[in-house]
Amino acid sequence: MRQLQKLQDQIGETVEIEGWVHTVRSQKRMRFLVIRIDGGKIQCVVDNQTQPELGETVSRLTRESIVRISGVIVENKQVGLGGLEIQIQTIEHLSLADPALPIDITSPTQSGIEPRMDWKFLDLRRPESRLIFEIQTEVEWAMRQYWKQNRFIEIHTPKLMATASESGAELFEVGYFGKKAYLAQSPQFYKQMAMRPDSIVYSKSHPYSGQTRRSRLGTTRNSRAWTSSFLGSSHTRMSCNSKNAGSATSSHTLRTSLAPTYPNRLA
Repeated sequence: MRQLQKLQDQIGETVEIEGWVHTVRSQKRMRFLVIRIDGGKIQCVVDNQTQPELGETVSRLTRESIVRISGVIVENKQVGLGGLEIQIQTIEHLSLADPALPIDITSPTQSGIEPRMDWKFLDLRRPESRLIFEIQTEVEWAMRQYWKQNRFIEIHTPKLMATASESGAELFEVGYFGKKAYLAQSPQFYKQMAMRPDSIVYSKSHPYSGQTRRSRLGTTRNSRAWTSSFLGSSHTRMSCNSKNAGSATSSHTLRTSLAPTYPNRLA
Protein backbone atom coordinates (compact mmCIF):
# COMPACT_ATOMS: atom_id res chain seq x y z
CA MET A 1 0.00 0.00 0.00
CA ARG A 2 2.97 2.33 0.44
CA GLN A 3 3.50 2.52 -3.31
CA LEU A 4 -0.16 3.39 -3.90
CA GLN A 5 0.01 6.12 -1.28
CA LYS A 6 3.10 7.51 -2.97
CA LEU A 7 1.31 7.62 -6.33
CA GLN A 8 -1.36 9.87 -4.84
CA ASP A 9 1.31 12.53 -4.40
CA GLN A 10 2.51 12.18 -8.00
CA ILE A 11 -0.62 13.17 -9.93
CA GLY A 12 0.37 14.67 -13.29
CA GLU A 13 3.84 13.10 -13.21
CA THR A 14 5.28 10.23 -15.22
CA VAL A 15 5.69 7.13 -13.06
CA GLU A 16 6.93 3.59 -13.55
CA ILE A 17 5.46 0.54 -11.83
CA GLU A 18 5.98 -3.21 -11.91
CA GLY A 19 3.32 -5.70 -10.92
CA TRP A 20 1.01 -8.58 -11.76
CA VAL A 21 -1.78 -8.35 -14.30
CA HIS A 22 -4.97 -8.91 -12.32
CA THR A 23 -7.54 -8.41 -15.11
CA VAL A 24 -7.61 -7.28 -18.74
CA ARG A 25 -10.72 -5.63 -20.18
CA SER A 26 -11.22 -4.37 -23.73
CA GLN A 27 -13.69 -1.94 -25.20
CA LYS A 28 -14.02 -0.59 -28.73
CA ARG A 29 -11.75 2.36 -28.09
CA MET A 30 -10.08 1.72 -24.73
CA ARG A 31 -8.26 -1.15 -23.09
CA PHE A 32 -8.04 -1.41 -19.31
CA LEU A 33 -5.52 -3.21 -17.13
CA VAL A 34 -5.77 -3.71 -13.40
CA ILE A 35 -2.31 -4.20 -11.93
CA ARG A 36 -1.55 -5.52 -8.44
CA ILE A 37 1.27 -3.63 -6.73
CA ASP A 38 2.38 -3.57 -3.10
CA GLY A 39 -0.74 -5.26 -1.77
CA GLY A 40 -3.14 -3.01 -3.71
CA LYS A 41 -4.47 -2.46 -7.23
CA ILE A 42 -4.34 0.35 -9.76
CA GLN A 43 -6.04 0.76 -13.14
CA CYS A 44 -4.01 1.45 -16.29
CA VAL A 45 -5.57 2.54 -19.60
CA VAL A 46 -4.54 2.81 -23.23
CA ASP A 47 -6.38 4.43 -26.17
CA ASN A 48 -6.64 1.99 -29.07
CA GLN A 49 -7.14 4.73 -31.66
CA THR A 50 -4.14 6.89 -30.76
CA GLN A 51 -1.91 4.01 -29.55
CA PRO A 52 -2.85 0.95 -31.62
CA GLU A 53 0.47 -0.84 -31.00
CA LEU A 54 0.14 -0.47 -27.24
CA GLY A 55 -3.45 -1.68 -27.49
CA GLU A 56 -2.32 -4.85 -29.27
CA THR A 57 0.36 -5.45 -26.63
CA VAL A 58 -2.21 -5.13 -23.86
CA SER A 59 -4.63 -7.48 -25.61
CA ARG A 60 -1.99 -10.24 -25.67
CA LEU A 61 -1.36 -10.07 -21.93
CA THR A 62 -2.62 -12.87 -19.70
CA ARG A 63 -3.65 -12.76 -16.08
CA GLU A 64 -0.79 -13.10 -13.58
CA SER A 65 1.77 -11.92 -16.14
CA ILE A 66 4.41 -9.58 -14.74
CA VAL A 67 4.70 -6.23 -16.51
CA ARG A 68 6.59 -2.96 -16.28
CA ILE A 69 4.48 0.09 -17.13
CA SER A 70 5.38 3.76 -17.43
CA GLY A 71 2.81 6.50 -17.89
CA VAL A 72 1.19 9.58 -16.47
CA ILE A 73 -0.74 9.23 -13.23
CA VAL A 74 -4.06 11.06 -13.38
CA GLU A 75 -7.01 11.53 -11.06
CA ASN A 76 -10.30 9.95 -12.11
CA LYS A 77 -13.10 9.96 -9.55
CA GLN A 78 -15.00 7.33 -11.55
CA VAL A 79 -12.27 4.75 -10.88
CA GLY A 80 -13.10 2.68 -7.83
CA LEU A 81 -9.47 1.81 -7.12
CA GLY A 82 -8.53 4.94 -5.20
CA GLY A 83 -9.65 7.38 -7.87
CA LEU A 84 -6.35 7.07 -9.76
CA GLU A 85 -5.32 5.59 -13.08
CA ILE A 86 -2.20 5.48 -15.23
CA GLN A 87 -2.34 6.53 -18.86
CA ILE A 88 0.10 4.06 -20.40
CA GLN A 89 3.01 5.37 -22.45
CA THR A 90 5.16 2.23 -22.57
CA ILE A 91 4.57 -1.34 -21.43
CA GLU A 92 6.94 -4.31 -21.22
CA HIS A 93 5.99 -7.83 -20.22
CA LEU A 94 8.70 -9.28 -17.99
CA SER A 95 7.08 -12.69 -17.66
CA LEU A 96 4.09 -13.95 -19.60
CA ALA A 97 1.83 -16.31 -17.66
CA ASP A 98 0.15 -19.40 -19.06
CA PRO A 99 -3.39 -18.47 -20.17
CA ALA A 100 -4.80 -21.62 -18.53
CA LEU A 101 -4.05 -21.22 -14.82
CA PRO A 102 -4.76 -24.20 -12.54
CA ILE A 103 -6.80 -22.01 -10.15
CA ASP A 104 -8.60 -18.73 -10.71
CA ILE A 105 -7.53 -16.27 -8.05
CA THR A 106 -9.80 -13.53 -9.41
CA SER A 107 -13.00 -15.56 -9.08
CA PRO A 108 -15.21 -14.78 -6.07
CA THR A 109 -15.85 -18.52 -5.78
CA GLN A 110 -12.86 -20.18 -4.13
CA SER A 111 -11.34 -23.28 -5.62
CA GLY A 112 -11.43 -26.52 -3.66
CA ILE A 113 -8.87 -27.19 -0.95
CA GLU A 114 -6.95 -29.75 -3.02
CA PRO A 115 -6.03 -27.50 -5.97
CA ARG A 116 -5.38 -24.60 -3.59
CA MET A 117 -2.89 -26.70 -1.65
CA ASP A 118 -1.26 -27.99 -4.84
CA TRP A 119 -0.87 -24.45 -6.21
CA LYS A 120 -0.29 -22.58 -2.97
CA PHE A 121 1.98 -19.94 -4.50
CA LEU A 122 -0.93 -18.86 -6.69
CA ASP A 123 -3.48 -19.08 -3.90
CA LEU A 124 -1.36 -16.78 -1.72
CA ARG A 125 -1.81 -14.01 -4.26
CA ARG A 126 -5.42 -13.74 -3.12
CA PRO A 127 -5.78 -11.06 -0.41
CA GLU A 128 -8.01 -13.38 1.60
CA SER A 129 -5.30 -16.05 1.69
CA ARG A 130 -2.59 -13.57 2.67
CA LEU A 131 -4.66 -12.02 5.44
CA ILE A 132 -3.67 -14.64 8.02
CA PHE A 133 0.00 -13.77 7.51
CA GLU A 134 -0.69 -10.05 7.78
CA ILE A 135 -2.52 -10.62 11.08
CA GLN A 136 0.27 -12.89 12.28
CA THR A 137 2.85 -10.22 11.46
CA GLU A 138 1.01 -7.57 13.46
CA VAL A 139 0.51 -9.89 16.45
CA GLU A 140 4.14 -10.97 16.54
CA TRP A 141 5.33 -7.37 16.16
CA ALA A 142 3.18 -6.34 19.15
CA MET A 143 4.53 -9.22 21.22
CA ARG A 144 8.11 -8.40 20.35
CA GLN A 145 7.47 -4.76 21.22
CA TYR A 146 6.19 -5.78 24.66
CA TRP A 147 9.18 -8.04 25.36
CA LYS A 148 11.60 -5.33 24.23
CA GLN A 149 10.00 -2.62 26.36
CA ASN A 150 10.18 -4.91 29.40
CA ARG A 151 13.85 -5.77 28.79
CA PHE A 152 13.38 -9.41 27.88
CA ILE A 153 16.28 -11.15 26.14
CA GLU A 154 15.51 -13.26 23.07
CA ILE A 155 17.22 -16.61 22.69
CA HIS A 156 17.27 -18.98 19.73
CA THR A 157 17.29 -22.63 20.72
CA PRO A 158 18.56 -25.64 18.72
CA LYS A 159 16.08 -27.64 16.71
CA LEU A 160 18.07 -30.90 16.84
CA MET A 161 18.38 -32.79 20.13
CA ALA A 162 20.19 -35.96 21.15
CA THR A 163 17.32 -37.32 23.27
CA ALA A 164 13.65 -36.63 23.87
CA SER A 165 12.69 -33.45 25.72
CA GLU A 166 9.18 -34.63 26.58
CA SER A 167 7.54 -37.98 27.12
CA GLY A 168 4.29 -39.26 25.73
CA ALA A 169 4.80 -38.04 22.17
CA GLU A 170 6.34 -39.57 19.10
CA LEU A 171 9.77 -38.33 18.07
CA PHE A 172 11.06 -37.37 14.65
CA GLU A 173 14.32 -39.19 14.18
CA VAL A 174 16.88 -37.82 11.70
CA GLY A 175 20.38 -38.86 10.77
CA TYR A 176 23.18 -36.63 12.05
CA PHE A 177 26.64 -37.53 10.72
CA GLY A 178 26.22 -41.22 11.50
CA LYS A 179 24.35 -40.60 14.76
CA LYS A 180 20.71 -40.26 15.71
CA ALA A 181 19.11 -36.91 16.45
CA TYR A 182 15.55 -35.75 17.01
CA LEU A 183 13.58 -32.64 16.12
CA ALA A 184 13.05 -30.51 19.22
CA GLN A 185 9.76 -30.98 21.06
CA SER A 186 10.31 -28.05 23.41
CA PRO A 187 12.79 -25.18 24.02
CA GLN A 188 12.31 -25.53 27.82
CA PHE A 189 15.71 -27.09 28.55
CA TYR A 190 17.61 -24.26 26.89
CA LYS A 191 15.44 -21.56 28.45
CA GLN A 192 16.24 -22.93 31.90
CA MET A 193 19.93 -22.81 31.06
CA ALA A 194 19.61 -19.14 30.06
CA MET A 195 17.70 -18.02 33.17
CA ARG A 196 19.40 -15.95 35.88
CA PRO A 197 17.94 -14.09 38.88
CA ASP A 198 18.39 -10.79 37.06
CA SER A 199 17.39 -11.85 33.54
CA ILE A 200 14.19 -12.62 31.66
CA VAL A 201 14.30 -14.58 28.44
CA TYR A 202 11.83 -15.36 25.70
CA SER A 203 11.90 -17.58 22.68
CA LYS A 204 9.93 -17.98 19.50
CA SER A 205 10.19 -21.60 18.47
CA HIS A 206 8.58 -24.42 16.53
CA PRO A 207 7.97 -27.48 18.73
CA TYR A 208 7.68 -30.66 16.68
CA SER A 209 5.78 -33.76 17.74
CA GLY A 210 4.54 -36.75 15.80
CA GLN A 211 0.87 -37.52 16.25
CA THR A 212 -1.45 -39.67 14.19
CA ARG A 213 -3.90 -37.50 12.29
CA ARG A 214 -6.71 -38.48 9.97
CA SER A 215 -5.38 -36.44 7.10
CA ARG A 216 -4.01 -37.24 3.67
CA LEU A 217 -1.69 -34.24 3.96
CA GLY A 218 0.54 -35.72 6.66
CA THR A 219 0.99 -37.09 10.17
CA THR A 220 2.93 -34.29 11.84
CA ARG A 221 2.12 -31.37 14.09
CA ASN A 222 4.21 -28.21 14.01
CA SER A 223 3.01 -25.48 16.36
CA ARG A 224 4.45 -22.00 16.73
CA ALA A 225 4.91 -20.90 20.32
CA TRP A 226 6.14 -17.79 22.10
CA THR A 227 7.37 -18.63 25.58
CA SER A 228 9.03 -16.57 28.30
CA SER A 229 10.89 -17.76 31.40
CA PHE A 230 12.01 -16.13 34.60
CA LEU A 231 12.75 -17.34 38.11
CA GLY A 232 10.01 -17.59 40.71
CA SER A 233 7.06 -16.98 38.39
CA SER A 234 5.02 -18.44 35.59
CA HIS A 235 4.49 -17.67 31.95
CA THR A 236 1.72 -17.83 29.38
CA ARG A 237 2.33 -19.64 26.15
CA MET A 238 0.40 -18.69 23.02
CA SER A 239 0.20 -21.75 20.83
CA CYS A 240 -1.08 -21.65 17.25
CA ASN A 241 -1.66 -24.98 15.56
CA SER A 242 -4.29 -26.71 13.52
CA LYS A 243 -5.79 -28.54 16.50
CA ASN A 244 -5.98 -25.73 19.04
CA ALA A 245 -5.40 -22.42 17.27
CA GLY A 246 -5.10 -19.35 19.43
CA SER A 247 -5.23 -21.16 22.78
CA ALA A 248 -3.36 -19.91 25.84
CA THR A 249 -2.10 -22.10 28.67
CA SER A 250 -0.22 -21.17 31.82
CA SER A 251 2.56 -23.28 33.31
CA HIS A 252 5.41 -22.86 35.75
CA THR A 253 8.72 -22.26 34.04
CA LEU A 254 11.07 -23.34 36.78
CA ARG A 255 11.11 -27.04 37.50
CA THR A 256 12.49 -28.42 40.74
CA SER A 257 14.79 -30.84 38.95
CA LEU A 258 15.88 -31.78 35.50
CA ALA A 259 14.52 -35.15 34.49
CA PRO A 260 17.02 -37.53 32.88
CA THR A 261 14.95 -37.43 29.70
CA TYR A 262 16.04 -33.84 28.99
CA PRO A 263 18.29 -33.65 25.95
CA ASN A 264 22.03 -33.56 25.99
CA ARG A 265 24.19 -31.59 23.62
CA LEU A 266 25.02 -33.43 20.43
CA ALA A 267 28.68 -34.35 20.72
